[in-house]
Amino acid sequence: MDHPAQDRGGGHRRRVGGGEFRWSHPTIIRRSNDYALRAALIAAGQRRVERFHLTDLRSEIEHRLWHIAAEYDVVLIAGGVSKGKFDFLPRVLDELGVK
Repeated sequence: MDHPAQDRGGGHRRRVGGGEFRWSHPTIIRRSNDYALRAALIAAGQRRVERFHLTDLRSEIEHRLWHIAAEYDVVLIAGGVSKGKFDFLPRVLDELGVK
């Protein structure tokens, strides 16, 4: 895959309000892990549960994760992670000193 908006398994990403990309393929369930984790954390008694959705843009990942890590003691990362040249997450987490 050469670009994060290219075809993956028959679907295409399209830009919607706020610059967010969404899959146009009808069989893809979007962000199901984040909703399930949120429900489980609230059921376990966590009072403050925030969700964030990041695109495959390194600059956004760097900027938003820096702010998120500065604000929260625990950050759970779930869902799709890119592969190959768009897999920025491990490098950014390492650069931020996240263990």
